[in-house]
Amino acid sequence: MLYRPMIYKTFFMSLIINNCKKKTCAVFIFDGFADHEISLTTAWLGGKGTEFAIETFSTNGQPVTSMSGIRIMPHTSLKIMEPEDFDLLLLPGGDRWKEGDNLEIFPLINATIGKKPIAAISGATLALGDLGLLNGIPHTSNFPGFLKHYCPDYAGEHLYQTMACVNSGNIITANGVAPTGNPATNFRCPDNSRITEP
Repeated sequence: MLYRPMIYKTFFMSLIINNCKKKTCAVFIFDGFADHEISLTTAWLGGKGTEFAIETFSTNGQPVTSMSGIRIMPHTSLKIMEPEDFDLLLLPGGDRWKEGDNLEIFPLINATIGKKPIAAISGATLALGDLGLLNGIPHTSNFPGFLKHYCPDYAGEHLYQTMACVNSGNIITANGVAPTGNPATNFRCPDNSRITEP
């Protein structure tokens, strides 16, 4: 059993460390989100000695359960999120994207485009496809035909790349088929300058 004062000390130390970091990666989490798809990326971005603090948010700020069954309390709620609050928006995959759910995140995605980088992994690329954001830029997803199957209005087949990760400036897409891939190594700012160093 942990000694209670040590729990408090650990909690406050984490707050201090995060507050000293210069950038924020906002991660949208929801019931069934694919935690394995973002584990390497979040560890790489938010680890000790990095510039990024990882902040999670759910639709209403309530706890969610990941695909692997881990119960997670988010830092905040989608309701109060604005592009000015973060430096990178990270969207993990999960079956809810294929079911046509998570529509509540669409306004934030639209508000973020052109202002901050957005990284979508696996099923989360469907949100970008639904919004028409992949029709004019190189991108990837789980496999050829995946986007068109779930997004009838998707018209970017000619720009689809069969790669683990594709960086198109302020939109980064990655598939969920290469779990050892790390999209973080391809993150860049809208001005095409790399926001992190590998």
